[in-house]
Amino acid sequence: ALVMSVVDEGLLSLDEPIGRRLPEFRGEAGKITLRQILSFTSGQGDLRGLVDLRQDPLISLRESARLIAQIPLADTPGTVFKYGSPALQIAGALAEQATGKSWSRLFDERFARPLGLAHTYWSNPLRPDVSPQDVRNPNLQGGLVTTAEDYGRFLTMLASGGTYANKRILSTKSIDLMESVQTHQAKIEFMPAGAKSSLQYGLGNWCEEADKAGKCDIVSSPGALGTYPWIDRRNELYGVFFM
Repeated sequence: ALVMSVVDEGLLSLDEPIGRRLPEFRGEAGKITLRQILSFTSGQGDLRGLVDLRQDPLISLRESARLIAQIPLADTPGTVFKYGSPALQIAGALAEQATGKSWSRLFDERFARPLGLAHTYWSNPLRPDVSPQDVRNPNLQGGLVTTAEDYGRFLTMLASGGTYANKRILSTKSIDLMESVQTHQAKIEFMPAGAKSSLQYGLGNWCEEADKAGKCDIVSSPGALGTYPWIDRRNELYGVFFM
C-alpha cells in the first residue's frame, strides 16, 4: 500500500525496469519490474531463504537492495511465483529513492498519522534487541508490529476504496490493481504451508477468489504468527483475526 502511494504520485512506475534506478541490478535482474516484485514473480527466490530476515536492520534499505542484487536469480523474472521473495526490500529502496524520505517517515506521514495508528512501527522480527528508532532496514514482509485496533483502521481504509474519515489515502486505481490477479501467466512453484493450491496473487496480497476478468472477490494477507486480515468484496465484509 505504501509503495502504491508513491506510484499514485507518479514517482514510481509498476512496469519500469528497476535497473534504470538501481544500477547494481544488471542483465536479467535489471529488467525486473516493481509489478513483479509486489507479486512475488521477480525470480529472486522465496521465503525459505530468509535472505531479508537475516540482514542487519541497521543498514539502509538501499544497502539491503545491493546485497540482494549480488544473489543470482533463481528464475526468469515474470515466469514463476514463489512466495516470500526478499525483493520487497528493493521496493522499499525504490520508494525511499523516489521520495527522498525514509520508509518509516513515509509510513508515518502517509498512513500512521492520517489513520491514527498510535501503536504501529517497523522492525526486524529476528532482532527484537534493536530499538525501532534505530531500524533503517525494516523487514517489509514481516516486520510490522501493530495492534488489532490499528490494523482495523488500515483495513477499513482499504475496504473503503482508499479513503478514511473522508480523507483520500490511496487512489481507487491503486486499490483495484492491488486486488487484481497478477500471477495468471506465472507457474506457481512455492506457497507457504496451509495455502490452497488454487490461490492466485495480486499486488501485496492473496487473491482467494476472483472473477473471469481477474478481479479479486476476496483478498487476504495472512501472517506467519497467526494474523489473518481479509476483505470480501462480494459480501461487503472485512476483518482481521488475531489467533
